[in-house]
Amino acid sequence: MPTPCRLLLLCLLLLTLSCTSNDLHLAESPTFTIIPSSSVSLETPTPTKIVYTAQAPSITPLATLLSEEAAEQIKAFFRSTTTCIAPCFMDVIPNQTTLNKAKAVFGHLGIDLQHTISMGDNDFYSFIYRFQSGLELSPIFTIQDNVVKNIRVSIVPSFQDKGLNNEWQIYSPEFLINQYGQPSRVEFVLDWGPRNFFDMIMYFDSFDLVIEYTGYNIIEGVRDKPNVCMLAVRYDSVRTWLGKNPTSLPDAGVPLSEATQLSMEEFSNILLGPPENACITFEGKAFP
Repeated sequence: MPTPCRLLLLCLLLLTLSCTSNDLHLAESPTFTIIPSSSVSLETPTPTKIVYTAQAPSITPLATLLSEEAAEQIKAFFRSTTTCIAPCFMDVIPNQTTLNKAKAVFGHLGIDLQHTISMGDNDFYSFIYRFQSGLELSPIFTIQDNVVKNIRVSIVPSFQDKGLNNEWQIYSPEFLINQYGQPSRVEFVLDWGPRNFFDMIMYFDSFDLVIEYTGYNIIEGVRDKPNVCMLAVRYDSVRTWLGKNPTSLPDAGVPLSEATQLSMEEFSNILLGPPENACITFEGKAFP
């Protein structure tokens, strides 16, 4: 006759076999092993600890455009824009756009926004983009607390670029005046060194925009009355600053009122008129 201990063990085994006969199928089914009575342990098993790891939802970035598509999209921005108003640059807005958002914007175009240097509380990120025509674009983004604070954009026009038919239309003088109105102020630098040097700086304070046009050997006329046809020359470089408190602004030049006999309204109207007539005569004595 079975002892009470053996009866208890038998009941436990029958109950276990009954549980395993269920038709439920789990992803990880437990395995039961029948242990001889001589091996039964009465110790309480250690409970299994289940750890759940919370993962942040992944964000799928925009697909990277083909190089030809990216080039066309960048060209379209530089030819005309109605939604990205200064100080916006290619959908990046100072004091609003985060660094990660900026990386995503340019990553979509196949451009790697890279860290270049850190200075104090600021980090600087940049890239260089060259078109087949020779046009070169190199913006620098000042980052503070993971937010874009301001942007400096350098443009090297293509060699064949001259006058209105350019690839950086939105930063041409006539487009800016038409888009944003008369400049807050305009300054000039003229120098008759080994190569004559011309520099014009336009400020649009209400839009946190400063732009500089630099050209060599584009000054005509005599030294006392030098002349520059503003819309019919090829500039060697164009630089623009976007956002508040920009860094590395150009040195101050001679104000419009001293460099010419024009008012700001007259200056603006000249640049909005026929390109062939957009020529300005300067007071040579204003530039020692």
